[in-house]
Amino acid sequence: MIQGGIKVHQNRKAPRFTFDAGLGINFQNNTIHSEAIKESSKLTGSEKYNTISIFTPLFVNYTFLRVNEVDFYVGLGVMYRYLIFKSKFAIVEESLNENSDLILREGSFLVNKTHFVSPMFKVGTHILRSKKIGIVSELQVDYSRFNFIVDHNEVGSVYNQLMVSYVVGVRF
Repeated sequence: MIQGGIKVHQNRKAPRFTFDAGLGINFQNNTIHSEAIKESSKLTGSEKYNTISIFTPLFVNYTFLRVNEVDFYVGLGVMYRYLIFKSKFAIVEESLNENSDLILREGSFLVNKTHFVSPMFKVGTHILRSKKIGIVSELQVDYSRFNFIVDHNEVGSVYNQLMVSYVVGVRF
């Protein structure tokens, strides 16, 4: 994952609050395996896919502690994400209970949102805050509801995503 951003520092009326915005890109190469049991059959599936996610996090931060050259802060924000999904290969095997027939189907069974907004939270430090070059270290949590759906016709499952990231950056 690659992420860059801009941080707007304190103003005189609210010296402990900052605002930051970023732009990033995330590449993912993954495989999902699924199983669904129906009254008349059992479905198993496997899908290999790639995603490219372009995202923009927006945060309002509050500095709760300053010790020498280090700021400690928390932030609340939102993440806008645009997702490009590419199925590489997908197959579903259906075993019929009553006559032991086996049906194979090729084709994607994952359904993804192409764009969505999710809430975020972070805890961070800004080291060497008054120097020309500083270090930023953050633990970010992003929660996406209904991130993707595994769709096997009449049987489907909805999946949420909780993403925890540790971000280290150079501030100049």
